Order: sequence, then structure tokens, then C-alpha cells
Amino acid sequence: MSSSTTATFDANDLGTDIVTIHVGPNRKAFAIHKNLICNRSAFFSKAFNGPFMEGVDGTMQLPEDDSQAFSALVVWMYRDQLPLFPTEQYKDDGNGCDMYVESLLPLFHLAEKLCINALANQIMDRVQDVHFLHSRMFGGSELETVYAYSHGGSKIRTYGVLMVIQRSSAGEVFDEGHANEGEESDEELLGGLLKLQESQPDFGRDFITLQMKYGARFRRRLRYRCADVQTRAENSFGQCFFHNHAKSEVCHLGPEPVDANGP
Repeated sequence: MSSSTTATFDANDLGTDIVTIHVGPNRKAFAIHKNLICNRSAFFSKAFNGPFMEGVDGTMQLPEDDSQAFSALVVWMYRDQLPLFPTEQYKDDGNGCDMYVESLLPLFHLAEKLCINALANQIMDRVQDVHFLHSRMFGGSELETVYAYSHGGSKIRTYGVLMVIQRSSAGEVFDEGHANEGEESDEELLGGLLKLQESQPDFGRDFITLQMKYGARFRRRLRYRCADVQTRAENSFGQCFFHNHAKSEVCHLGPEPVDANGP
């Protein structure tokens, strides 16, 4: 059982056993093939295949989780597909990008909570890609949401903080030619970050730590381009820098080049 690779299955692989998971305060019920959910997640495999109540009656309660995010999780389990962008709800512009990325945060939180690395990694790639496409980044209020939906050491926190460091170290990446309408000014961003530090003290620690470790990568050097957090190029941070992989897991992007500048 591995949660790192795309599930390929047919009707025989799915089996006939169904488990039911009640999600959120309204206990929305999701009926899912047991084989599928256990193959996709070690968390569910231990619950439904172990000597616990869930394994006995085939039901689980997740009252604190977001039912909409869980619905997206079920779609991903069956189809290996994240919520789409752009759509009628999320327009193909900067504001639509911001709304779309914010909608992914509860799903990312769920992936981290359930230790589904493959899903979390795919979400990280999607966030990088749509941010790059529309020259966007997390502002102070968005980072506060990021911190609320993630744990200490989360890769999405690392991504958000490094984007701030990149902007402050290499302003030409966010010059007038790249900025979109509605993007925060430096003064607005600073104000938001100061408020963030008050509500999320971990931000200051993360900023100092990551600035000391990686700040030099954003300063242009002779014959070398500065790193770009939103790309997975070898001369930046590599394809798996914002991923989590267990020893037995293989990245959905394939093996990382040996000479990539990862951590």
C-alpha cells in the first residue's frame, strides 16, 4: 500500500466492501470503496483494517473537517484529479487565481492531517503553477489563512515565506511589468506581515530561519540567475523541495535529477 503513486484500478480492484465516513458538524455521509481509500491513505488503512471500532462497523466520524474539502478528496481518490482552474467560479485572472488557491487550502490541510503525501504534493505543484501563471503570491491575510490551515514545518508555509523573502530580495521579479491589478504594494504587504506576526508568532521564526538558509539564492550573482520559488527548475529549488515523500514513495513527477538544487 502506497499513497505516493497514482491509483490505477479496475472494478475488481475496488472490491465490494464500502465504508462510510461522516464529515463536518452536519455529518455529511460519504460512501467509498474500502480497498480504494485504504490504498490511498495509511491513516484509513489502519483505521478500517485494525482492531478499532471503524474496522468493526465500517464507519468513521470526522466532525471537525470540511465536507467540501473531503468531497474534493474523494474525487481525487477515484480520478486522481484536483479541482479545476480556471472555471466559471474561478476566472483566469489574478483575483480568480487567489480565490482558487484559497479554496485549495482546506484540501491541503486534510491531506496533511491524513498523511496523504501524494495529494499534498500535487496541491503544492498546482499552487506554484497558477501563482506563476498569474504572477501572484500570498499576501499577509492569505498567509494568515495558510498558517491556520497547516502545521509547523508545513511545506506550504515554507513556500509562502520564501515568496516573501524572494520579493524583498529580488524586487525585479515583481516589477511593474509583472504585477497584476489588485496586487499588494510593498507597504500593504509589510502591514499585513506585521499583523501576521502578531497572530502567528511562528511566522517570524520561519522567516528568520529560511532567510538565513536560503536568502542568498535570491540575490543575483555573476553569470547566475536568482532562484524562483514558483518554478521547479534545477537552478532554483528543484522539483521536490516543497514535497513530502516517505522512503517507499515515488514522486508523481518522476525521479528528481541528481544535480537539482534541492535542500
